[in-house]
Amino acid sequence: MRGLWLSHHHPEHHERCVDLGGVVVCRRCLALWPLTYGLLAAQILVRAPGHSALDVLLPLAMTPAVLDFVMVHTGLRAYDPRRIWLLTPLLAAGLARLFFRYMVTPEDPVNWILGAMVVGPCVWAMWRFQRR
Repeated sequence: MRGLWLSHHHPEHHERCVDLGGVVVCRRCLALWPLTYGLLAAQILVRAPGHSALDVLLPLAMTPAVLDFVMVHTGLRAYDPRRIWLLTPLLAAGLARLFFRYMVTPEDPVNWILGAMVVGPCVWAMWRFQRR
């Protein structure tokens, strides 16, 4: 476990990670979480509106990364780090907006529906096709 930091991948999947001076870091997490929280902080700092007409684009921003995740975990597509670097910023933008909406109005069912649309398929693919 030495050198394991932000990696939740087993050694046979370390191609999905990067080595940062002996520390193994999940490639998707390395891109996703700093971008997500940076964009969330930016919305807070500029006092963005809690809801926007552009929020209808949230599913469009997050769907490509979710589909890629599901397809890789179900074996329908091979893992490709270039897709991670391409699709993860879209996912981060969508998640940051979703988190911000939740902070403004946690009771809004749209937040929960969109969250389930992102998390649900990913959890299903991980559990159903765990051995791939």
